[in-house]
Amino acid sequence: MIAESLLTPSEVARRLHKRKEFVLAKIHSGELPALNMPGPSGRPRFKIRPADLEAFERGQLVTAEGMRPMLPPGVTDFYAARRA
Repeated sequence: MIAESLLTPSEVARRLHKRKEFVLAKIHSGELPALNMPGPSGRPRFKIRPADLEAFERGQLVTAEGMRPMLPPGVTDFYAARRA
């Protein structure tokens, strides 16, 4: 793995149009996988693989109708009839 291809939380935040704190919260909650690569001070320096970010983005997609999360192909929303 080439370190240059890994993204920092700041880079991810810019790509998602969110704050760095949002990205760090997603990392800490486990929703966004990241590598912990401590720097010289020993403090965590998270790095995100581009493939992990793309998977996260796919999971964050929403539909225009009702702003509900989009389901993966083949998954049935059993509560859709109740909302209609």
